[in-house]
Amino acid sequence: MGIFYELSTGGKGAIYDEGNNIFMLMVGQGRVNRQILISRDYSRGLSCYIDEDKVYIAYFNTQNELIWDIAGAGEKLVIFSGIGDTLEMSHIKIVKMGSEILLFYVMKNPQTDVYELRYINPSGERVSKKLTDLDVLVEYYDVYNEGDISLLKYKCIGKKDVRQFQVKNNSQGEMKIEEYTLCKNCVVEEIKEKLVLEKNKVEEKRDIIKNLKNNISEKEEVIKELKTEIAQKEEVINDREENVKKEIDGLHKMYKNKYDELVKLTQEIQEEGKKWRELYYRNVKK
Repeated sequence: MGIFYELSTGGKGAIYDEGNNIFMLMVGQGRVNRQILISRDYSRGLSCYIDEDKVYIAYFNTQNELIWDIAGAGEKLVIFSGIGDTLEMSHIKIVKMGSEILLFYVMKNPQTDVYELRYINPSGERVSKKLTDLDVLVEYYDVYNEGDISLLKYKCIGKKDVRQFQVKNNSQGEMKIEEYTLCKNCVVEEIKEKLVLEKNKVEEKRDIIKNLKNNISEKEEVIKELKTEIAQKEEVINDREENVKKEIDGLHKMYKNKYDELVKLTQEIQEEGKKWRELYYRNVKK
């Protein structure tokens, strides 16, 4: 999965997963690319949202935990742990509602066995709240703003109809939904055209990510060649060090032999001197 984004500063980039890794690829002026590793424990469900040049990220990790992260902001937040053992959770989506960045998700209530669309404010009180019950698991859903109106649209697996609701806040500040009829201007054909446009945008962004990945591959190939060259030079240096070591060992051995010969000669001279002294003393006494 890949998400292309553009900041208000003009910077562009992409967030994408490869295996258990999540990468952020930043493109600067002059097409200078910088790749940042966001996570090493990614499992599934990557969702991203860009707001005021902040990159919000949510995903399930390899320990079945729902993770919330603001890229570059510091420590990650574990929203839920033990998913899979006690909870069936999926379809995470980050949405801005009013001034708040909310995390939506679908969960099967372990007590009632009913699927629920829920939401939580990771930067706020972090209390999970139910938006609506679902007949069965959703095929897809979307929570979005259209002008001053907030809408929920979803389609359940095996159902033909797409249901749409208006999302409102009650007196306690909690979101509730009510049936919503599409306005006259939002005819089926217009919706189809929007879907085609969105699909084309997605394809364009996929092409951009593909080109960025190819650029990274080329740079990785250059790095590989440089590593090979460094390894070869290190091998030459190691050979030279080995030869110098052997030469030093040879000199050490030669000087040690000379030293041993000098010690032996000294001992022989001392012995010879001793003999002459003893001969002298014997002749003097006579």
